[in-house]
Amino acid sequence: IINQKVASNMLEKAGYTVDIANNGNEVLMLMAQNSYDLILMDIQMPELDGIETTNMIRNSPSPIINKKIPIIALTAHAQRGDRQKFLDSQMDEYLSKPFNYNELTSIIERVLASRKTTKQPILNISEA
Repeated sequence: IINQKVASNMLEKAGYTVDIANNGNEVLMLMAQNSYDLILMDIQMPELDGIETTNMIRNSPSPIINKKIPIIALTAHAQRGDRQKFLDSQMDEYLSKPFNYNELTSIIERVLASRKTTKQPILNISEA
């Protein structure tokens, strides 16, 4: 909960709108009902973890609106090879915890710029 609030405050300070899901199933439900420009995906979530949830978004025959949505992995995993593991799991970028405001906004701006999107709602996925 604390991580969610800290990240949400950082994002709102940067001018983004934030929706929060506490587990992978909530992510899929929100994705089926709303259009987002970016997902910050926590890797360690209950029910469906970040990798499983990303796989469901990218590959499932579900009613998800935008299967190509940029996904940034947020994780405490900072071992050698972890970044590549998440990129190989169809995520677009990786940010290890703890992170600061500048690191968070920089990676978001870089990913959004590569997709030429605007500041629309972001789905923030964090541990419950």
